[in-house]
Amino acid sequence: MTKGHSILAVWGGFLATLTFWLYIDITQSRAAEWCAATEISCVRGWIDALSGWAGALVATGALVGLLRQLKIAQDEHASANPPRLAGRQATLYFERIFSEKPSTEKEPFGEVYVFNYGNNDAIVASEFNAADKPPTFANIVVYVGRHPPINRPFDDAKFANPLRVENSVLRAGGSKWWPIHDVSMVDLPTLEAAWKRRSKDNIYIIGRVHYADTRGVQRHMVFCRVYDRKTRRFLPSGDTEYEYVT
Repeated sequence: MTKGHSILAVWGGFLATLTFWLYIDITQSRAAEWCAATEISCVRGWIDALSGWAGALVATGALVGLLRQLKIAQDEHASANPPRLAGRQATLYFERIFSEKPSTEKEPFGEVYVFNYGNNDAIVASEFNAADKPPTFANIVVYVGRHPPINRPFDDAKFANPLRVENSVLRAGGSKWWPIHDVSMVDLPTLEAAWKRRSKDNIYIIGRVHYADTRGVQRHMVFCRVYDRKTRRFLPSGDTEYEYVT
């Protein structure tokens, strides 16, 4: 069923309810006229009571059907228009990293711009994980090597740079700067050698976000950016194992 069909179904339920109420009203009027003509007040009372109960049952059934159609329409819209997260403008502040000054909320060691370009809200919350597992729902890894790592580096709890959004919801069309406060997962001399071109290693920022749509369907986004020494920017790696959205 398309969105247009769902809207037609909702209007159909409304018109059906209105039609039944008109039918009950006409029935009560005719019953009253007949009872007045025959002067049978007790029969008229019973007919009025039964008509009222029938009208209530019909209205309740129509309302239940209307609410069901609304729920179906909402689910179909959410399924056809899921949230979609993307990570852009990844950067590391190398001078700040090698100055050996601690990271602060206002001065992180790096940042990634995350935005929701889908048509529904994305729910980012730690409760997606079992209680005995590390908070891997959203974290970033700084990695140095010739190629992206074979094993997923963000599965280790010490690599977590959590993504925090207001009320755990990233609204449709919303965005958030994702700070990198922890770079302890990478050897700093190795990182500095790669940055200053004293080695052939590449510098990667690899991130993952677990989230859910409004129906509770779990999804995730993974990105991998590699440092380009000519432009001094982090560009998409093109590695499909580390660049995808579900």
